[in-house]
Amino acid sequence: SQAVIEALAPEHLEQKRVIYFDNVDAKSFFRKIKMIPNLQRTLWIIISKSGGTVETLAQADYLSEYLSDNHQIALHQKAVVIT
Repeated sequence: SQAVIEALAPEHLEQKRVIYFDNVDAKSFFRKIKMIPNLQRTLWIIISKSGGTVETLAQADYLSEYLSDNHQIALHQKAVVIT
């Protein structure tokens, strides 16, 4: 997804911010979430080739819990899942 976005729409990247969560390290994951200025206006795109990748599912679960507990945001209303 990162290569496709950067190749096809580089001019849009200047207007919108795209952050990739490609590391399962909890500290890095949390630091990236803190970089997002407005979580209410954030669209989450969750991508897993098989639909069962443990790392991707773990990140989605952590994100869902974090958004719900800290910002009263339901991830299923702010996400697109691609498998």
